[in-house]
Amino acid sequence: MKAIVYTSNTGFTARYAQLLGEKTSLPVYGLKEAKKELAPQTEVIYLGWLQAGQITGLKQAARRYRIGILCAVGLAPAVETQLRELRKRYQAAYPQLFYLQGGLKIEKLRGPQKWIMKIVCKALHKQIEEKEELSESDRDTQLLLEQGGDRVDPAALEPVLDCLHQTRQAE
Repeated sequence: MKAIVYTSNTGFTARYAQLLGEKTSLPVYGLKEAKKELAPQTEVIYLGWLQAGQITGLKQAARRYRIGILCAVGLAPAVETQLRELRKRYQAAYPQLFYLQGGLKIEKLRGPQKWIMKIVCKALHKQIEEKEELSESDRDTQLLLEQGGDRVDPAALEPVLDCLHQTRQAE
């Protein structure tokens, strides 16, 4: 991998990209900046935030770069159901796929995204309230939906770093 490229909306994905850059000494670029700095077909680690189950900016990044490691950053904790959905959608094309929990800052969203996210939060909150028994993950998500918050965890990058280390050894 030659660089880290990311797309961020409220800052959580950018923080993960910066943390990953610090741990790997790879240069870190936002997707727009990367187009000026990196040659086409450069092998990169790509991080994008999840919106309606889609990794934002991935199509643009994939047209320009070779994505060796793909990271999706989302609101929900890294539970198996979340990972299963991402694998169904992306793992065939991107076998080195990881999910990182970011957080929620509705106040940083604008326009339709803010309105849509408020609706999504209400729906998710209702789904959690309807459960007979709440897991720790459910309670954390409920708190995040009610109050917003930051769940960026540098330790969540360990599997990504392990993958990168294995990739480098294989080269």
